[in-house]
Formats: sequence, C-alpha cells, structure tokens
Amino acid sequence: MKRVAIVAVVILLGFGLVWGESDYRWSAGLKFGYMTVPNFLLDAFYEKHTSISATPLGAEFGFRFEGFDLFVSLNHYFLNFEDGKWLRRGEDESETDYVTTDIDLTSLEVQTMWRLPLADWVDYRVGFGLGIGVLSGHYYSEDVDPDTGKRIEGSKEEPTRPSVIPTGGFTTGFSFYPYSAMDIHLDIGLLPSFYIGLGTRFLF
Repeated sequence: MKRVAIVAVVILLGFGLVWGESDYRWSAGLKFGYMTVPNFLLDAFYEKHTSISATPLGAEFGFRFEGFDLFVSLNHYFLNFEDGKWLRRGEDESETDYVTTDIDLTSLEVQTMWRLPLADWVDYRVGFGLGIGVLSGHYYSEDVDPDTGKRIEGSKEEPTRPSVIPTGGFTTGFSFYPYSAMDIHLDIGLLPSFYIGLGTRFLF
C-alpha cells in the first residue's frame, strides 16, 4: 500500500503542475529497448548464475512544457531469465539451486524528463521515473546434487515471490526533431539494470 500511495502522490503532483501551467503541448508515443544485468555485477554476489535481460515495450502519453516533459507510460517487459544453476557467494555447494522461470513484468510509471536545447534539431534530456509493476508467470527452484551436479528428482518447488514491485529509475539521452511535431529520442539509463532504448513521440 505504501508503494501505491507514493505513486499516487507523484501522479497528483505531476498533474498539479499541468493544472497550473497554460503553455504546454500534448504528447503521445511509443518506445522499445533492451535491458541487461551485467555479469560482473552478478559475479559480485553469486558464485554460479545465468544471464538476465529484458526487452521492454511501452506507450507514453503526457505533456510537454518549456523545459521539461511529464508523462505516464504503460510498459511490458519480456524477461529473458536463462534457466540454470544459481549459488550465492559464501554458501556451500549443496545450496545450489536450478532455477527456471517464465516471468514477465507489466508496469505503469510516471516520468519527468528535463530538456536542454543544444540546437534547433536536438535536445539533451535527463530525468527519472517511478511506478508499480505487476509480475506474471512462474518461478521454479530445484535442488542440485553437489556430487553429480544434476537436479534432484522431486525437489521442484515454486518459492514465494512478490506479485507487485516498485519500478522506475534514471535515464538520460538525446531528443532529435525531424520536424517540430515529432521527437525521436535515444536513451540510456538504470531501470534498475542497464538500459538502452529508442522511442518516438508526436506533439499536438
């Protein structure tokens, strides 16, 4: 409930800004990208692990002011969580788990991006977002025999996991304007893993 309350406050503050401003344009657009957790970060916490990445797709609707954008985005993350063995650093070999999952994530986020004009056709942009994500799918864990390295038959279980999680993060990049009513943006960021994305937005 606290997470929901925080997001609600952010939304109300954002639309409060819109209510107090008369000089803005509507905007709507689409975006997609690629996210990954680098192996060197996983290596710091896990002796054994597989790879984690995601392909996010999203739709945006919002407002453009003189120096910043405020918008709401609906996103779906196609998670690529490779099946395999996981073992935390410092734990005994007998604690190794074989993890399989088909989890995806859908989120609703509020984002603010400040813009710094560099030329008539390009802006530098930087900002952050906050939202709520709903996890769907399943996550299974199986014990691994430390002697043979094979999964132990009958040990498969579905551990408890949260169904709702906080989402959002920091992004920066550039907006390019083929013409005044169209914005093509290229971004990198932490969401919370490393992210690179491309999107387009139309202004009305």
